[in-house]
Amino acid sequence: MRSWAGHGRLIIPLVLLASSWVEAASDYQIVLNNNSILDYRVTSVSSPDVYSGALPADDPTLNLQVNKRYAFTVVNASAHPFQVIAKGATAAEDVVLLSQGPMAGSMESDPGITWTDDGQSTNGVVEFTVTEALVQQMNAGGRVPGYRCLVHASLMRGNFTIIPAPTEGSPEGIPEGSVEGSPEGSPEGSREGSVEGVSEGSTEGMHEGMHEGMAEGEGETPAPEKRIRIFGCGVSTHDRGAGGSHDVLVTIVFALLVLKALARRSNTPTPRSE
Repeated sequence: MRSWAGHGRLIIPLVLLASSWVEAASDYQIVLNNNSILDYRVTSVSSPDVYSGALPADDPTLNLQVNKRYAFTVVNASAHPFQVIAKGATAAEDVVLLSQGPMAGSMESDPGITWTDDGQSTNGVVEFTVTEALVQQMNAGGRVPGYRCLVHASLMRGNFTIIPAPTEGSPEGIPEGSVEGSPEGSPEGSREGSVEGVSEGSTEGMHEGMHEGMAEGEGETPAPEKRIRIFGCGVSTHDRGAGGSHDVLVTIVFALLVLKALARRSNTPTPRSE
């Protein structure tokens, strides 16, 4: 028979890891005690995202975020079973969606919500995930998201505020198509356009690339276009003082480089065939 004695060191850490994973299954944890039969008394929250006021607090409004999972520990669960409801103006108008204890809520079988109830009479824990479907049911019929005690429904009751799930395109992201967050038409964009616009032996391509991505200033009247000829090539430019002179100078340099390359090619001796 195979012995597992040698695997003890491996099994124990795995068990501890599994138990810690189960405990961390919920994103937020809330502890509910009670003020007699009058109120649920919140004594602990795992994050101010749930409730940022002073504790303990009686029947406070708690924040729930869509797609997050919540664990409620009810100190006296047998006497004050916790329920998630579509809250009406009175307890008689409430609709029970999730319920601790013997009563079943209408949304408990939803696989996205994954409702769990450990069944403990003291420090009983229920967990659920806030889904869009659950939120829709909380608001159905003009009601609002809320919670209450099964036994003392008209007294121990409070509200939830629903926080939408984060959406894509948050401010942390860099806008698509920008360069290191710089706006379109910035100098970075114009330099990129100048590289893409250059084609071999084409001064027209270079000229077009240099002006690609450059925006006209607000309220500025376009300067008259001038055409010059460099080595037989027609080149257009705008009269912009120093900017226009720079365009012409770059074009002349590029043309000289092209001519130099063509001269080298023509001076290369052609191999003679045997």
